[in-house]
Amino acid sequence: MLNFNLKRLQALFYREFHFGYKPILKILTTVTTVIFLVHFAIRFLERNSGNFQGNDEINSTMIKFAIILFLGGFYYASIAFREFSNLSTRAEFLALPGSSLEKITIKWLYTNPIFILTTSLLVFILASLLMPAMDRFVGQEYVNEIFTSRIYWNLVGIYFILHSIFFFGSIAFNKTSWIKTVLAVMIIALVIAALNAVWFRIVWADMFDGLFHVAEVNKRTEFGVNHEDPADMWQIKFFIFAFKYLLAPVLWVASLFKLSEKEV
Repeated sequence: MLNFNLKRLQALFYREFHFGYKPILKILTTVTTVIFLVHFAIRFLERNSGNFQGNDEINSTMIKFAIILFLGGFYYASIAFREFSNLSTRAEFLALPGSSLEKITIKWLYTNPIFILTTSLLVFILASLLMPAMDRFVGQEYVNEIFTSRIYWNLVGIYFILHSIFFFGSIAFNKTSWIKTVLAVMIIALVIAALNAVWFRIVWADMFDGLFHVAEVNKRTEFGVNHEDPADMWQIKFFIFAFKYLLAPVLWVASLFKLSEKEV
């Protein structure tokens, strides 16, 4: 399960590129180009029709990047192990020379860091090409701050974490993993929210007595009377820490064991 061989990795890398990544790359390039061209056309028509509202392009490049990264990336991660949807392709994939760790590593590389880099480069190139046209015909300039913007790295960090959920779902659900993963996340989130509500109601019952009480002196909203802000509680801080640093590694390990289970 944990064997690691560079030659097998290389073979799996080439196979995944031709059978998995190349089709996604074509779709990604087409969709990204269309999004940029449609946006350019809309801004151009607004300019000529007199409905131009001024410079609202400050974060337009980053918004496009976020939409393409999250929607495209989560879908790609959900079909990473699409071989399991069919018995013949499943048997072929499981029979490939390579350990579970090697197969997981290649799939993870393509759906996570390589996909992030590809999306970033596509957005960067298209924004750079359209920047002179935006400035000339529309009177605005694309804010092409990708790679240097703090927003960019925050988006990458969020994708890096949430990717693990859909990546695990791709192994756990053989068919329609995208829909099943979303539904599973929604159900789990509702259950966790309900359990948290019950827990907080029991442990910090007095906080609910004055929840969202408006103080008369400074007119600011408080969480309870004479209580600290929930954001300062160690429980909330632990939850944030677990989400940032524990969720992804745990799901990656779970994905490895789940794949090993299917190989048995």
